[in-house]
Amino acid sequence: MTYISQENIIKNSQIDKKYWMWLALLLSAFVLFYAKAFVTLFTVWWNSYTYSFGFLIPIISLYIVWLQKDRLKRLKIAPSYLLGLPVLIIAIAMLISNTKGGASIQGFSLIIAIIGIILLLLGIQFLKALWFPITYLLFMVPFWDNLTEKLNLPFQNFSASLGTKMIQAIGIPVYRKSIYIELPNITLEVAKVCSGVNNLIAIVAIAIPLAYIFLSGWQRRIILVCGGIIISILANSLRVALIGIFAYFNIGDVLHGPYHILQALSVSMVGFIALFIGVWALARGDSDKSPVVRSAAPEPSLQSYQTSFKGDRIKHLFFLMTIILILIGVYFRYYRQ
Repeated sequence: MTYISQENIIKNSQIDKKYWMWLALLLSAFVLFYAKAFVTLFTVWWNSYTYSFGFLIPIISLYIVWLQKDRLKRLKIAPSYLLGLPVLIIAIAMLISNTKGGASIQGFSLIIAIIGIILLLLGIQFLKALWFPITYLLFMVPFWDNLTEKLNLPFQNFSASLGTKMIQAIGIPVYRKSIYIELPNITLEVAKVCSGVNNLIAIVAIAIPLAYIFLSGWQRRIILVCGGIIISILANSLRVALIGIFAYFNIGDVLHGPYHILQALSVSMVGFIALFIGVWALARGDSDKSPVVRSAAPEPSLQSYQTSFKGDRIKHLFFLMTIILILIGVYFRYYRQ
């Protein structure tokens, strides 16, 4: 039997009080410093179609952290001041030097500050364990504009080309010139907003955590993400074709209003449904548990929910809520156009 002196108990209690005091102080300073950054990012997410999924990223990231709670409890807290303090200083310097108030710099600074706080309060082992949810936060930073601008024209051309072939397949006379689809009664332009690039980024942003949580092995995960990309591109081409067909037969206002909104929602729905079908199909033959599931299931007898899809209802409700929120966001975005 081990004897613990009253002096040691008091000493440990004092250490715990100091730790919680520093935790409260650091988190309060974090909220104070980054309150404006949160507002800026939320404004971008709400007003930009490209980043309309951004408000879901922190929620998904926190959810992944929650899934690993059992693994995190087993780690030893060993604060690293030599690494954490310089990282935090860099984050604050980025925030202060951002005189123009750029949302991208604020977002990067926010992520770096989170890394610094984890190092200061918890240590390197916790940072290693949380590398995925922290890295995933990059999807909430609005720095994709250069990429989307480069991808827009190729995607516009591809959607116009494949959409034209789909229209021709049902016997409608149609001619394509670059991003323009010429029908006997109307000429349609596949605009940037209809290129499918923005929807593609949203699909990838959801496919990556789905693959990480439900599947083991990089091969299966890459297959899921690539499959989601392909389905998203094909679905957008189908949308272009449907717009052309409806326009040819004068069915509703296909360029504006409810028909246009419904078609946009349909593209998103096809992509997300395809992702869940892909997860289900790939997980059926996946005998190993993903790192997240292994950390969340300390007992070997617990069955992996990515192989049976009979896991906690909370997990499935969460992803169902994710899809609903994304669809609502897409709807409001198109409605405001």
